[in-house]
Amino acid sequence: MPNQKKTIKNRVSKQVYILFFSVLFSLASNIHAQQYCILKADDFSEFKNNTTKKTKYLNFINTVKEKEVVAGLGFIGKALENPSNEFVTFVQGLNNSKKFEFWNHGYDHGYKKDDAEFSGKSYDYQYGKMKRAQDVVKDKFGITMHSFGAPGNNVDAITADVIRDIPEIKTWLYNKNITPPQGVLGLPLRINIENSSRVVSLASFKELYAENSTTEYLLSQLHPHAWSANSLVEFGKIIDFLKSKNVVFILPYDYYLLKANTLATDEFNTIDFSIYPNPSTDEITIQIPQDIKVDTINIFDMQGKLVYTQNDQLLDRKILLIPNLVSGVYNVVVVLDKETISKKIIIE
Repeated sequence: MPNQKKTIKNRVSKQVYILFFSVLFSLASNIHAQQYCILKADDFSEFKNNTTKKTKYLNFINTVKEKEVVAGLGFIGKALENPSNEFVTFVQGLNNSKKFEFWNHGYDHGYKKDDAEFSGKSYDYQYGKMKRAQDVVKDKFGITMHSFGAPGNNVDAITADVIRDIPEIKTWLYNKNITPPQGVLGLPLRINIENSSRVVSLASFKELYAENSTTEYLLSQLHPHAWSANSLVEFGKIIDFLKSKNVVFILPYDYYLLKANTLATDEFNTIDFSIYPNPSTDEITIQIPQDIKVDTINIFDMQGKLVYTQNDQLLDRKILLIPNLVSGVYNVVVVLDKETISKKIIIE
């Protein structure tokens, strides 16, 4: 009788184990890594002398708003030297909405072989162009650009050195086969929403997506000012299609921050800093060595969602008020000039 009970108990235990691992395997089989989409819209400016291009670009911006997604808009520095007050207000409104990111698309948009800004030119030449574009946008609009994409995507190894020396830039849109500098995220193009003739088609896109449905991110280059009305409609359909696939639209710099949160861990920090009290309730103090410039302070939950961000030019000590965070573990990611550091905190 005792042996019979033992046998029954073993059978039940075995069945429980089988059921447990069956459920675990089933769950694992249905979990897919989150896929992100970055919309890289090129050649944005005021279009003072071209009403047609201006209208097309504004229609694209309105579609992005209506579809409740986000997009990066590439600024050409030279076209922004003398913006109208109306355009400045418009751009600042888009920036404050957090739905658009303005990225550095060079200064004079030279991309052909002889006049390419970022290919076949000296360090001083390339640095001058990239830095001038940064400065114009900062001076005229009060916006610091954190991403860069070259006109015509024409770059060389010198471009990497230039990006290294402009610490605000953290994301390199389409770095081709060139290794980005340390602390910069290079993102090759992954999928085309438009073809070489600037025509957008949902049917064509679906074919391309079938080949890229498992990639971690989709980076797509767009030229909305060249689209027909039908292409804009097709673009809207593509957005709906991607949403049906649970793709999350994300800005270039936000994707950098997301990756920084994923990759940065305490043991890889090369700069010693402290956060206290830890655990905390609604306030933390971040203490960093003096003379270290901080770009942004970000707090992510354990699902990778950005729950707090602050731009700052630190200070050796910064007090953050975080009264709205629910209890749990969070990752504090501090973006510096050349690297990203992080520590985990507990909110009670």
